[in-house]
Amino acid sequence: MMLWSPGVRAQSQREVRMTLDSVTRNVCGSKTFQLALRIGDVPLSDSLYGARIVLSWDRTTIELEDFVVAGSTTLGGQFSQVPVVYRDRPNGILYVELASLNSPVAGSGKPLLFIQGRITAPDTVDGGYGWVDIVSAEFTSSVQYNPLLRFPALVRVVRDTTAAYTGILRADSVVIGGSEDTAAITLRLDNVVGRRVREVHVEAVVEDEGVRFSDTLTAATLYSDRSWVSRSVEIKDDTVRIDLVDTTDLATAGDLIRLIVQRTTDSATAVPLRLTRFTINGNSCLGKLTWNDGLITLEKREGNVGVDLEGGYTASVRVVVEEQGLRLYGVAGISSIEVRNLEGRLVLSGERQDKENEEWRVGSDRNFASGTYLILLRGHAEAIYRKFRVLR
Repeated sequence: MMLWSPGVRAQSQREVRMTLDSVTRNVCGSKTFQLALRIGDVPLSDSLYGARIVLSWDRTTIELEDFVVAGSTTLGGQFSQVPVVYRDRPNGILYVELASLNSPVAGSGKPLLFIQGRITAPDTVDGGYGWVDIVSAEFTSSVQYNPLLRFPALVRVVRDTTAAYTGILRADSVVIGGSEDTAAITLRLDNVVGRRVREVHVEAVVEDEGVRFSDTLTAATLYSDRSWVSRSVEIKDDTVRIDLVDTTDLATAGDLIRLIVQRTTDSATAVPLRLTRFTINGNSCLGKLTWNDGLITLEKREGNVGVDLEGGYTASVRVVVEEQGLRLYGVAGISSIEVRNLEGRLVLSGERQDKENEEWRVGSDRNFASGTYLILLRGHAEAIYRKFRVLR
C-alpha cells in the first residue's frame, strides 16, 4: 500500500455524505457495472490532497475488480498519482488510495471515482441482488470531514417489463357460417425471439355450450416446425392444454397452433375463447406476458341438407330442424315420413294428403337431440332415404 504524510493538519470540520450509487441490470443484459463513489462538492479551501478508502462487497452475488476508474469526469482524475488498489478477494475487501503531491483537488458535480464490478450469481430477481459497502474512509485535507456519513450501494437484477421484453399470445376471432360446422382458430406467439424462451404452456377454454374443441391443426406452426424435447396437446370438449418444452431458445415467432372448434347449436350466438393460462420458462428474458382472448361467432344455421343413402329418387330434399319437428323442402309427391335414430328407434312419423306441395312441416312432441338421423320418405314408386344431423 502507498503511504503519504499529511501536508496540512485539519483545523476545522464539516459534514460529508459519502455515497455509492446503486445500479440495476436486466436479467439478460450485461453483467458488468460501475458504481459512482461520491463525496459531494470539494471547494479549493478544503486543500484535499489524499484519500484512503476501504470497501467490502457481497461475495455471494458480485465481485469487484482490482482497479478503479478515475478520469476527467471524476474528482479522482485530478490526483497526480495513479490510484493504488489492492483487492483481498477471499475476504471481499477492496483498498483504494489516492494522492496528490503538488496541488489540491477541488470541484463540484463529479464523483470521486468509479468502482468496477461484475455480477457472478445465477440470474435471479429476488429483492436486492448484491451490495457494496464503505467500511472506512480517511482524507488528507485542511478540513476534517466529520461526521463522515457512509451510504452503501445495491446491485439489482430485474426483469424488464417494457414492450421490448413483453411476450404476447393472441387468439384469433372466427365466424362459423350458417352452412358450416367447424372453424380453425389460430393461437399466435410473438416477441419471443432472442428472449431465451424454451418452454410454452397454454390453456384455452370455451365458456359456452355453443361450441366445443374437436381437433388441432399443426402444419406450418411452431408446434410442428421444430423438434421439441417434449410436446403434448390435451383436448376436451371445453378445454385445450398445450405444453411445449425444449433445451434451445426459440429463434422464430408466429402461429403456435390452430384449434378446431365445432358448433353444437343451430342458433346464432357468440362464444368467448379464453386464454386461461400462458406461462414460459422462469429463466427467460421476458419480464411480462400478455394475451388476447378470441371470439367465435356462430351464424344461425341455414338448415340440415339431406344426403342420399340409397334409393332411386333423385329430387333434392332439404331438411330444416325446427323447435318442434321438421320443415322439409322439395317433397312434392311425398305422402309419408319416418325418422329414426341410428339405433333404429322411431323418433317421428307422419302422413299428408296434399302431396303436390313442395314444402311440408311435420310436427313432433319432442325436440330433436344432437345426433344423426335416418329419414324415409314414401309416395313414389321408390322410397327416398336420407340422413341429416342435428346440432344443439
